[in-house]
Amino acid sequence: MPNFRNPLFLLIIAILFSNNSLAKVSEQEASKLGSKLTPLGATIEGNGEGTIPAWTGSLLGTPKGMKYAGSGHAYPDPYSDDEVLFTITAENYQKHADKLSKGQKALFEHYPASFQMPIYPSHRDGRYSEQIEKRTHWNALNTELVNGIDGLQQFTGGTPFPLPDSGSEVLWNARLSNPTPISDSLFDEIATHANGSSELRRISTVFEAPYAYTERAIGVTIEDIGPIAALIMVQVMAPAREKGKL
Repeated sequence: MPNFRNPLFLLIIAILFSNNSLAKVSEQEASKLGSKLTPLGATIEGNGEGTIPAWTGSLLGTPKGMKYAGSGHAYPDPYSDDEVLFTITAENYQKHADKLSKGQKALFEHYPASFQMPIYPSHRDGRYSEQIEKRTHWNALNTELVNGIDGLQQFTGGTPFPLPDSGSEVLWNARLSNPTPISDSLFDEIATHANGSSELRRISTVFEAPYAYTERAIGVTIEDIGPIAALIMVQVMAPAREKGKL
C-alpha cells in the first residue's frame, strides 16, 4: 500500500464508477454536524477528567486583536498568557507513565537533569472556514465509496465522510481532508546524536490541493475536478551537500 504520509508521493486516486456503492447518511444524521457534533464530525463535549475541554470553534483565521506579519514570521499565539499547570520531570514522570510514549520515557531516563515537559491547558477553539464546513455537510449527504473501498464519488472537497461508519471511510478522510489550496513551507529537522553532536536538515515543500480551491462552487465534484488529490514538490535546502535534491 502506498505511504500517503510521504511528501514525495504524488497522490493519485483512481475513481471507479459502479453500482456497488455504500449508502449515504440521512438528512437527519447530517443535521448533527454543527449542532450535536462539530461541523467536521468530532465530539463537542470535553472528557470527564476535564483535561480535554469542550470544542468552542471560536478561532477562525488570525486570532481577534492580533495581526499576522506574513510568511517568515511566527503566527500569533492566542494562548501566550497561559500558565504551566505542572511540569513532568525525571523525578515524577512515572506518575504520568500511562500518558507518555516509550520515547518520552526514554528521554527522561537518558537526560534526567535536562529533559522536562511543561504541561499547559488544552484548547479546542480552532475551526475551518465556512466553505469547508458547507462542503463537508454536502459530502455527508452525497459522497459514496465505490467498488468496496477502492474509490469514491460525489466528493466536493472538505472532509468526505464526517460521520464515518467504517475504517475505510476514516482512511479517505485522512487522505483528502485538506483545507488549504496552496502552501509553501520550510521544515527544519535536527538529528541529535548520542555524542552530543547534531545535524540540521531543512526541507522546502510546495503543496497544492485542487479539491480545496476556493473558487469552485459547492457541489462541483471529483468527477469534474479530476482524480489528482495533491501535487507536491519537495526540495532539500540543507545540509549543503544535499541541497537541491528532490
